[in-house]
Amino acid sequence: MRHIHFIVLVCVLLASCQDKEKREKALKDLDATQQKLVEVNDQVSSLETMLTKNITELEVAKDDINQAKEFRLLRTEAEREEQIRNAAEYKLKVEENIENIKTNIEYFRDSARRTEMYIDSLKEFLKN
Repeated sequence: MRHIHFIVLVCVLLASCQDKEKREKALKDLDATQQKLVEVNDQVSSLETMLTKNITELEVAKDDINQAKEFRLLRTEAEREEQIRNAAEYKLKVEENIENIKTNIEYFRDSARRTEMYIDSLKEFLKN
């Protein structure tokens, strides 16, 4: 009978140690994941700033096209067409940048949501 009590006691102690290790690992994961979330949110903020700048740049590019289309004294038709073409190419590049930035923002926002869900699951595990 004493052997059974001893075996049960050893099993309880082992289970207790494993739970403690799991909790310690979960705490480390929680800290690392929260830091990752801060970094992801910083990246989103940075991208949003870039997006704002590119939207402003797009307006400038549109104005450049309109100015290139206007009449200017002593400018040849070929120069006018080249200026319009250059301004239009630049506008297209800015529009592509805007779309790429929007895609990246969405990617990082999704990453932030997944990270938040993982943090919530770690917190729930640590409650128990």
